[in-house]
Amino acid sequence: MHCTTRVRHPAWSNFILLAACFVFGAPLAARAAAPDFVLAKDGRAQAVIVPYGGDTNGLAFAANELAEFLGRLSGAAFMVAEKPVPGYKTLLVGAPYQPSEEQELRVRVKDASTLEVTGDGPLGALYAAYDLLETLGCVFVSHDYTYAPTTNLLAVAGDYAKGDAPWMKLRNIWTELESHVPYMMRLRLQGASGDPVWNKFGGKRVYAINHSIGGIWFRDRELRKQHPEWFAYLRKGDRRSFGWVCVSNEEMYQQLFKEIAAYLGKHPGIPEVSVAIGDCSDFCECDKCLAEVEKYRDVGGEDVFSCQYLILANRVAKHFARDYPGVRFNILAYGERQPSGNNITMEPNVGAFVAELWRNHGLPADCNPRGAYCMQHIAAISPKSNPPYVWEYQANFRDFLIPFPNLKIFAQSARYYKRLGVRAIMAQNQYAKIGDLSEMKLWLYAKLTWNPDADQETLIDTYLKAASAATASATRRSQPTRPPPPPSRLTTPSSASAPRR
Repeated sequence: MHCTTRVRHPAWSNFILLAACFVFGAPLAARAAAPDFVLAKDGRAQAVIVPYGGDTNGLAFAANELAEFLGRLSGAAFMVAEKPVPGYKTLLVGAPYQPSEEQELRVRVKDASTLEVTGDGPLGALYAAYDLLETLGCVFVSHDYTYAPTTNLLAVAGDYAKGDAPWMKLRNIWTELESHVPYMMRLRLQGASGDPVWNKFGGKRVYAINHSIGGIWFRDRELRKQHPEWFAYLRKGDRRSFGWVCVSNEEMYQQLFKEIAAYLGKHPGIPEVSVAIGDCSDFCECDKCLAEVEKYRDVGGEDVFSCQYLILANRVAKHFARDYPGVRFNILAYGERQPSGNNITMEPNVGAFVAELWRNHGLPADCNPRGAYCMQHIAAISPKSNPPYVWEYQANFRDFLIPFPNLKIFAQSARYYKRLGVRAIMAQNQYAKIGDLSEMKLWLYAKLTWNPDADQETLIDTYLKAASAATASATRRSQPTRPPPPPSRLTTPSSASAPRR
């Protein structure tokens, strides 16, 4: 992430700047004296909003969002026009721009008459619009309330320029609030809702974490009857588990290749395909698969059954690498012990989702002892081209309405994920919007996935004062005051304590 901002200097520094002007000459003085770029004054708009190229690819949507909230801030009516209007400044939405990062935004005063609000395509321009509104004081508190402090002079510094981009390139959430698509966009999040408005911004980012082995590729019950030997063999009960496969069975691979090839043929351009184990399924314990597990024992000599994930994913990835070089094949690690990387790797087109479901979610992720042999092992063996994704949990699943003291937990987790190179995250948040500070936690999640290094306390203060200045202090007092504990000194536990699926 990068961020460069130039704003007016505070009054106390004017003397220093004035002295510097005498020393370094008139050009510096002229630049420092650039007049403010005034957007509205005394309830009258001083600028019109122009989507570059007209109503295309969501730019008009971004322009209308600017018009609405600039109006709330200033009391002025802002016009969205097809082209600049004589006598008015121009807010140019979606001006030509070459980004260096995905979803990058850029806001800058180009000259005395033009403020550019742009970025990486239509989505970057939309995020630039929201960033400008937040800079001017807006706080998107909830799906039905935006804090917008009114002023009779709405302006930015005459040399204002800001560039920014998110650390997490995919910031997804599962919550009741995701159905409020404009709100999700204002938070710069992507929910699961399939609202067609996403098509204006290049469509929704596709990711694949479904339990696909038993749920998609081998869900045919007749196939299970005809070829039970393709599926995971369990010694206890002498039976088969249909949520996973026998990774040493060659006929199974040929059928899997056939199914995936048909899917890729019907979905050209799809970026990801899941080859993940079924939910709560078991690994194969046939003699051949056990021999494969022995090949990839951990550094301590212990069997790591989850190597079967990588055996299968690597085989699939190699098969499709030439014809589908842009497709990532995902495994799903649920918190069990993962290979340490001493004798197994991921193919360049293999990626992992890590869902540490069984850890204590009342603590930050780096306080989880199991992370030593799950999250950290996956991060260590992930290819640089396909860093791991995280499936985060921020909910009390027993009851979404019971207060859950996790307000100050995610900031530490987010920084931990950044250290491990995680660039995409999906979270099961407190689902009910009437739950314990649910919208505040969602807002914090949005800010910290964009910038994991943001100051948590400043963010909390900003939100509480915007939501209700009168109750901000009381809300603060109602939350735990102790900071999260420091990260655990993680050590690799014995195989006896490592969960088996």
